[in-house]
Amino acid sequence: MLILLQLFWATSALSSADVDPFSPIGSSVNNNTCELCLSVGHISGIVPLFSAATRDESYLELSGSWSLYESIEVRMASNLQNVSWPNGDSASGPGDIRLGTSWRLLGAETSSLWLDWSAKMPNAQDTTRLGTDETDVTIGTYGRWSNNYLNVVAGGELQVLGDPLQYANQDDIFLVGAAVETALESLHFRGRLIARLESPRNPLDLRVGLGVKLKKGNWGYGINSTAGLSPAAGDYSLSASIHRIWACPTLNGD
Repeated sequence: MLILLQLFWATSALSSADVDPFSPIGSSVNNNTCELCLSVGHISGIVPLFSAATRDESYLELSGSWSLYESIEVRMASNLQNVSWPNGDSASGPGDIRLGTSWRLLGAETSSLWLDWSAKMPNAQDTTRLGTDETDVTIGTYGRWSNNYLNVVAGGELQVLGDPLQYANQDDIFLVGAAVETALESLHFRGRLIARLESPRNPLDLRVGLGVKLKKGNWGYGINSTAGLSPAAGDYSLSASIHRIWACPTLNGD
């Protein structure tokens, strides 16, 4: 099963509220590790894709990454959601499954260039308004650079979204983002800027985020927050996460 996951990646990786092992800006450098992340969070006042109405979202998410080879990373994420609207309506249930891979095109000791390909699966029905009942595909490139003090990752994606409101229609969106991470002993601090550019059917989504992770051996404990800089981005998000990290066995046995 894990080998098959290399065929996929994620949708909305840059526009997600958190930076986690699944996101292409969730890890600044590939250090041949596996990671599982369990996170709980809340997003206030967000405007979903293909919608004009704001809503609040609370979620419990499990995500993971696996360095299949030194140059290939595999990721997967799924969640449970509780969504509420200003008129008092609410819905709960599983969200969409996100699958994907990242492939290193070029690499040096301190820098690398990666190609990302992703897909959101249509398992969350649009009748519950927890999903779009569409398969969305994303492809992008990211550069990673690091030294003794900083890890930096930046890049962009083209996201091809199926429009659940118009049969056989779609919306193409450009996503850009960057993150900077530094460490003070066992504390890792991260700042990020994330933008989903305006498209014919969806408005600008611009966010800035800050996070801190405490790493103790093979465990990590994180707190992340974002603030929306555009109306569609929502007011704020807060999340807490726990991470289990270990050395990845690769397919060639190394």
